[in-house]
Amino acid sequence: MVKYSEEIRIKVAIDVLEGGLSENEAARKHGMNHVTVNEWVAACSKHGLLD
Repeated sequence: MVKYSEEIRIKVAIDVLEGGLSENEAARKHGMNHVTVNEWVAACSKHGLLD
């Protein structure tokens, strides 16, 4: 299992939420699974980490 830093998680979520990339595009850009990106985006949206 690969562990990602909080910095990477937020960067990927920002690519989706503010950068206009789809979750699939962000996943390809960062070399990870789109399901992982989906979970990070949902967590950032729910907990307001991007305010």
